[in-house]
Amino acid sequence: MTVEITEGAKISIGFDGQRCIHARRCVTGEPSVFRANVEGPWIDADGATADEILTVALNCPSGAITVRRKDGGNEEHAPKTNKILVRENGPLAVNAEVIIDGHGEMLRATLCRCGLSQNKPFCDNSHIKGGFTATGEPASKDSKLAISELVGPVTIAPQPNG
Repeated sequence: MTVEITEGAKISIGFDGQRCIHARRCVTGEPSVFRANVEGPWIDADGATADEILTVALNCPSGAITVRRKDGGNEEHAPKTNKILVRENGPLAVNAEVIIDGHGEMLRATLCRCGLSQNKPFCDNSHIKGGFTATGEPASKDSKLAISELVGPVTIAPQPNG
């Protein structure tokens, strides 16, 4: 599937349905922009300010929603430190300057850890129907990494069912 682009006066919104995990942060964050269960176009790029739409994009865990500003305002950028969160009974949520072999560069992604996704390495919510259970928090341990080691590109090489 290709990325669907919706143009507004001050912002372009990209939506990649292949990466969407239906967290619904878009429709609950800006329902005037991301309209659920409507016939016809469901994204209105002029339904909120560019800053409000950027905030929604930044809260999209899968990276399915991206924006390109036309007004010279703030753009999405890599986080100050890389973050990979383990979701309880679900995927890995990545927020970093990440390069996924075969999928290119991105700043946000939700990656399958149950092995059931039909869209690997990305999560497609198959863990729900499959009854996948796993803790969301790794055990605490002392870290010897300096904050300066938690920045920069992360390269991910997906393995079959890995």
